Amino acid sequence: MIDRIYICGYLATAVALTLVHSVPVMVAVLVAALVLAGTDAPRILKRALIAIALVNSVVSISYALAGWLRGSLDLDCLLLVNARVLALTIVTMLAARRIDILRAASFSPALGRFLTVLYGQVLIHRRTYQEMRAALRSRSARRPTARDLYRHGAAAASILLDKALYNAGEIAQAMRSRGLLHD
Repeated sequence: MIDRIYICGYLATAVALTLVHSVPVMVAVLVAALVLAGTDAPRILKRALIAIALVNSVVSISYALAGWLRGSLDLDCLLLVNARVLALTIVTMLAARRIDILRAASFSPALGRFLTVLYGQVLIHRRTYQEMRAALRSRSARRPTARDLYRHGAAAASILLDKALYNAGEIAQAMRSRGLLHD
């Protein structure tokens, strides 16, 4: 029951963060979220910044360049968007750490089965990726360059996508044979 309350609280927070258009309020929410994180705050902040760095950099630079060329750069809007994304990311990371999604979905047996299959696939893909990273490290005589890492990431994404498609077909076939899917 407590997990369902947490999910409702998370969803309400996410909606509220999208409705806030004040930079000071958004910064206050960021500080509150980090205070709630407790001793994990530096680690969560670092992970959140890494997670959003590439996309936010591209969007922010593009927005700033377009505004500068137009002669109407709105720095408050730029700061608000970046603070909102960071706040949503931190709140999502906090929610993911505290909510047991399987327990929260216990009210629906079908949803529980779906999440169990999904969780199993996530674990399989995580392990496959960890094995690929270990293989890269063990087969490299020197530290991999950025180019090596990009190529490895692209190859890993391709392999994981192929594996996901294959597994989806196998799981659908298994569910169909047990009467769980009706096409």
